Amino acid sequence: MNQDLIEQAIRDALDGVRDILGTADVENAEVFLDHAEPAIALELICDQLYEYDLSIPRHSFERLKWAGERMNVDPDRWLRLSLAPSLRRVASKPPSATNKA
Repeated sequence: MNQDLIEQAIRDALDGVRDILGTADVENAEVFLDHAEPAIALELICDQLYEYDLSIPRHSFERLKWAGERMNVDPDRWLRLSLAPSLRRVASKPPSATNKA
């Protein structure tokens, strides 16, 4: 598997949680990624999200899972994370048909 694709997947996941994860944790994960240590970066991100009991977007979860599976990281790292409720569009009822007289 291409190391660059794995690192990019983790960066994508990190972008999705950047606003909820502490600045120091984001910076530490980026340092690990910059030094070709994606497994350590993934573990750090997952561990901190879990420790802070933060709910993450599905996209970030899927990217962490994808990268972790390709690096043979223990799946418990991402399986214990909480997903943020997805935003669903509420379907409005279609306008009723008018009766023609």
